[in-house]
Amino acid sequence: MNTLPQQATLTSAHVTGPLPGPRSAEMLAHQERAESSARTYPRHLPIAIAEGQGAFVRDMDGNVFIDFLSGAGVLSLGHSHPELADVVAGQVHSLSHGLDFPTPAKDAFTRAQLSMLPGDSPTG
Repeated sequence: MNTLPQQATLTSAHVTGPLPGPRSAEMLAHQERAESSARTYPRHLPIAIAEGQGAFVRDMDGNVFIDFLSGAGVLSLGHSHPELADVVAGQVHSLSHGLDFPTPAKDAFTRAQLSMLPGDSPTG
């Protein structure tokens, strides 16, 4: 789920304003309300990741960073389930993994999971 217009290949880092930008701030605020406090990275790097290419990630506000965390926390997703393989194949073109940063795909997943909980559970 890419929510930014298609942009050029990411080849250098650049930041255009204070962090977090407004789109990242919105997703970070939702993450704070809806997810456990076990997440670590977004507390110190206040960005919501929209996409990644090579060694770079672009946040929801168009800022580009060198991804020095690339590869950290990658987990197995299981083996060759057709629906999962289709979703992964579509997502990998935008971002392979985003650790515990909020991303559009992770936000959609969290909202779907929370909507299935009964009673007074958090719904974001």
